[in-house]
Amino acid sequence: MEKWCRECHACGARKGPKTRTKVRLQRYDVGALLERMALDILGPFPVTTKGNRRSVHEVTVWTPSEMLFGRTPRLPFDILFRRPNDTPSSPNEYLNNLEARLERVHAFAGKRIKLSSE
Repeated sequence: MEKWCRECHACGARKGPKTRTKVRLQRYDVGALLERMALDILGPFPVTTKGNRRSVHEVTVWTPSEMLFGRTPRLPFDILFRRPNDTPSSPNEYLNNLEARLERVHAFAGKRIKLSSE
């Protein structure tokens, strides 16, 4: 009886497929800088070992603000309740530090993207 029920075309048509397969995750190659980014839709995330609450790009290992602006954004909470960051004494010193930091970040991100696409 069980064999007949399992092999019956009318019964099988009503029940539908027994299992649904899922497609395996595949690798996605990145072609350009910041082509793929992550969003904090689940946040706020816990603080990481670097004191970071923002999503880090999978390949570059930097947050979008660090890649674009050379620094981590200051949130209103940071401004109100934390000590101010050490600021350079002159605008020229600030610009030199910013330029050096951006060059380091972009060089590192470029290497990571190249390694990821290989």
